[in-house]
Formats: sequence, C-alpha cells, structure tokens
Amino acid sequence: MFDRQLIEEFRNTVNDTDFTLFRYREKQNQNLWSCICSAMDWITVAVDHLNTYPNVGARKLGSIEIYGYIVSVDILVEAIQQLHRVICSTTKQLFGKDREHFSNNPFGKTDLDYFKSIRACFGAHPVNLHEPGQEENRKLRRFASWSGGNFGAGDYSIILYSNQIGVENIYLNIDMTQVFAFGKKYYNYLRTAIEILQKQYADF
Repeated sequence: MFDRQLIEEFRNTVNDTDFTLFRYREKQNQNLWSCICSAMDWITVAVDHLNTYPNVGARKLGSIEIYGYIVSVDILVEAIQQLHRVICSTTKQLFGKDREHFSNNPFGKTDLDYFKSIRACFGAHPVNLHEPGQEENRKLRRFASWSGGNFGAGDYSIILYSNQIGVENIYLNIDMTQVFAFGKKYYNYLRTAIEILQKQYADF
C-alpha cells in the first residue's frame, strides 16, 4: 500500500503559507505553480487507484487491470519527476541512472527506461513496438501478446513477436513487487520534497 497521508502532508506543506504560490507562480517566465498543483492532484489520483490493488503479485489481474496498475505508477513517477524539476530548478531526471529495482531487466536499461518499456509492452502501445536495442531501425518492429501468468517466469508475461521472418519471439516477464518498489521509491521522494520546501521558506 502507498501511504495516502504522505501526499496530504506534502499538500499541507505547499498550502500552509502563501510562500510556495508566490515563489513559483512567476518563475523563469513560467507559472510553475500550475505544475505543482497538477502534480499534487495526479499523485493523489494515482495513489488512490494503486491502493485498490491489495496483492498485485497474485496473478489475478487481467491485461487491462495490469495496464491500469502500470499506468498509475507511470503517472506517479512523472508527477514526482515534475515536482523535482520545479522545486530543485533542474532538468536532471530524478533517479535517472538507477539500476536497482528490475533485476530481470533483459535489455540492460536503467530502471526508468526499462519501466517505460514495460509500460509500452504491457498496454501503452503493444501493437507498435521498436525492436529492443534497435530503436533507430524503423523496419524492425515487435508486437506484444496479451499479458498472462502461464507462459513466463514472472508474475505476468508477454510474448514479443517480430515482423521479421524467422526471428525468435522474446518473452518479457514482470515481477509486480519490483514495479511496486519502483513506484514507492519515487513516491517516498515527497518526504525530501517537503524538506526542500520547508528549507526554502525558512531561508526566505
């Protein structure tokens, strides 16, 4: 479960004074306050949805439900990334080089890039995928099967078919506890974000 109270604590920190509003509504010639408000709202939506899945590794979810879980984690991660960019005035991705959560990553990607691959293959655009490692070659394409738990080693698996004759299928597995832990790390960054905003206010 994701601790719903954490996003409420962040929201309270933002709204306790007018400082955050005045600091970010006109910064770098942009209204960054709008980004903060949007991120808070969508983090709340994502957390509430994720908490409706009591046991994501139980092989009880259908293909659309799995995608719903994955896309909610994606919303959460993107919103946290945006908050980090705004309050830290950076373009650097948060946890962008980490490789600690997906031990079964077959493509050698960072956690963030591999998660984006999972999102694409498990529902974002499963019938229009690049060949892993050959993204620049538009002639090489992959097409994902629906997700299941019976033909792979993970909690859920898909088969990536090729458009090339004679090319072997790829079996892509996901461990849902890894997806959960990946999302949880980003969500827990809100504690750091709270400390940053509090320090900004204290310095002011």
